[in-house]
Amino acid sequence: MASKSLRSVNYRETHFEFPTLTPIRGEQTADSLIILRNQLKANARSVPSNLRGGTLGHLGLVLSPTNYALISNVPFVRPTHPGPLTIPHGASRNMATNMRDHHMEQLSVFIEANDVDQALIQQIVQAIEPEFLTAIRNRTSNSIIKPVYEVLEFL
Repeated sequence: MASKSLRSVNYRETHFEFPTLTPIRGEQTADSLIILRNQLKANARSVPSNLRGGTLGHLGLVLSPTNYALISNVPFVRPTHPGPLTIPHGASRNMATNMRDHHMEQLSVFIEANDVDQALIQQIVQAIEPEFLTAIRNRTSNSIIKPVYEVLEFL
C-alpha cells in the first residue's frame, strides 16, 4: 500500500470553489447564513476523500451526522488520530513494513480531514465578526474546536 505524503496542503488555494467566503458584517441573517453554509458545503465537497461516501468529498465535516445521512447511506466518520506506531518485538520485516504503511495511511487521512476542517473554520473566522464567535471559543486556547456543523448551528 503506497502511503500519502504528510505535507500540508493549502486547500483554499488548491481545491476550494470559494477561497474567500462572502463576509457577514454585523449580525447574521437567515439569508447570509444560508450563503455561508452553501459556500462551506461547496468547499468541503471539493476536496476529494476516501472516507465513506468518497464522492461527497469532506462534506461530512460541514453537515451534521443526521443531515449527512439524508444524502448518503454510508455515514461520514471523522477519522481519529491513530496514536503511535507500535511494532511488536519479533515482527517480520514484511509485517513491520505493512504496519508502517497502514499507520502512515491512517495518519494521512486524519491529517487531511483535520486540515480541511481547520481551513473551513479559518474561513468562518474571517467571514464573521469576532464578537459573534466569542461564546464558542475554547477559554484555554482561545480557538474554535467545535466541528464546523456545530459552529454553523451556533450561528
